[in-house]
Amino acid sequence: MDKIIFRFDDVCINSDMELHNKMTDYLFEKFPDCKVMWAISPLVHDECGQRVYPKIFNAFSDIHAFFRPDSCGIPELHPKVKVASHGLIHIDHRLLTKEQQEMSILISCSLLKAKVFVPPFNKYNQHTQDICYENNIELIRFETGWNCMEYNICGGKNIYLHAREFTFESFKKWFES
Repeated sequence: MDKIIFRFDDVCINSDMELHNKMTDYLFEKFPDCKVMWAISPLVHDECGQRVYPKIFNAFSDIHAFFRPDSCGIPELHPKVKVASHGLIHIDHRLLTKEQQEMSILISCSLLKAKVFVPPFNKYNQHTQDICYENNIELIRFETGWNCMEYNICGGKNIYLHAREFTFESFKKWFES
């Protein structure tokens, strides 16, 4: 039987790491055989709460705003999580050239010592697939059955979430639905 996987997206130095660790510990207690993955973004924008970038960037037609992060870092990692890259910058990688994607994926994986790439916004293209394949990096594809905790009721084998969207109590309550 396959293990249930819980994937935390947008983990970054802006994140509430106390909440991430508390949620992660809860998952390992509730599902002892589960796998927990943190998809980490090393470059972030300041003054956007726990987000990697200001939410207004979603409305922009110009991707260059994403190219101007303010800070760089890797949060302290939980000893039991599988580390994945969420890209050097949090951007729809389909909008980047193959060379830009390669730089984002390879540098972020190198910094994180990761062999897994979770595309931001769950968006990728053939370039992304080729880069991951050529560099022996596992590409996490949304189409392989991922359910988002923010939009789906409890269930499934592959569940992803953005911890900033929950309190610890609302997170635990999700498992009762």
